[in-house]
Amino acid sequence: MSARVIVLESQLLGKSSAQCQFINLYCMSNSNMVPPQATESSAPTSHGSVDYDQTLKYWGGVSADDCGMLGGVPKWKGYANINKVDLHGSRSFLAKLGIGENNGRQIVENALEGGAGIGRVTEGLLLHVAKEVDIIEPIPKFTLALHGKPGIRSIQNINEELLEHLGHCKSALKSPDGLIVIKENISTSGQDIYDDEDGGVTR
Repeated sequence: MSARVIVLESQLLGKSSAQCQFINLYCMSNSNMVPPQATESSAPTSHGSVDYDQTLKYWGGVSADDCGMLGGVPKWKGYANINKVDLHGSRSFLAKLGIGENNGRQIVENALEGGAGIGRVTEGLLLHVAKEVDIIEPIPKFTLALHGKPGIRSIQNINEELLEHLGHCKSALKSPDGLIVIKENISTSGQDIYDDEDGGVTR
């Protein structure tokens, strides 16, 4: 069985967000999903021009709220509703795939969000379109408020490479109609953009 891989949407923000650093994966399946297992790993290593040590240090130092996740965006005039716009775009895309709460769309059995941050997408979207959600986030403090919430099955704090994430997600899909949806901020200039502050790269 091969999983379908779909790019959900892309946008370029003035500042990087947690989702810029750790690919945001929604793995959805309509049959039982086995969550990926946490593994012990050594200190993050650099891959390409991404400085994982600097990235983890940066995100470990920001506040566990919308402002911290969006690099201060909510403080800027006119950008306070960026979270609502982001979630609306994601919800509209999934609706085109037949996933949703209304109009004959279906709720999926399981979803996994990688690079979940404080769970904005999990709470604002995934818990409405999936019966259970698993979360992977390398910064433990971001997910403290999510523990014990209905619908959230497991929270794991690991820093795996993208291909390893995709391998786990593919293994977790139990039916041919399972989906792996990748959402990421991308560069529209055709060049990688390195962020000196958080060590991340927008490709």
